[in-house]
Amino acid sequence: MDLASLEVHHRPPRRRDPLLCDPASRFSKRSLDHGLPTRGGHLPAEEDFLAAKRYGSQIVTTGQLAEGFEPSSLFSQGEAVYINFDIDVFDPAFAPGTGFPEPGGLSYREIRPALAMLARRCRIVGMDVVEVNPYLDTAKMTALLAARLILDTLSFVFG
Repeated sequence: MDLASLEVHHRPPRRRDPLLCDPASRFSKRSLDHGLPTRGGHLPAEEDFLAAKRYGSQIVTTGQLAEGFEPSSLFSQGEAVYINFDIDVFDPAFAPGTGFPEPGGLSYREIRPALAMLARRCRIVGMDVVEVNPYLDTAKMTALLAARLILDTLSFVFG
């Protein structure tokens, strides 16, 4: 594969994959997008926000999670869910290696219970963690946090 020919942009993988974008897909009719910042900084383009809604995404903001909102309440018991996790939902103290660090973000301690409850209630069919930038992640903290998110989600699903 020629990596130079790959399209690079700040959009979740499901926006590039017709199978994941199709609301009639057997994989998941809806997805959960974690990480939309509400305290200023980078916000997604209106086109991306509207496309996410069109594809059935449920968007949970940093502010909602900080206030204790339970994302699993958005889905029916056993519903197939694809999780799109934007790493910049975390405070830069925990995830400095991202293109859009958001001061005032969340800690892993705040996110972990929401993921566990989501895995208990729903059928997680896929997950991605986006916006990890290894060039900005000099201490590898962000990469380790992203790996922990994936490993813990797998343990909640299969454990």
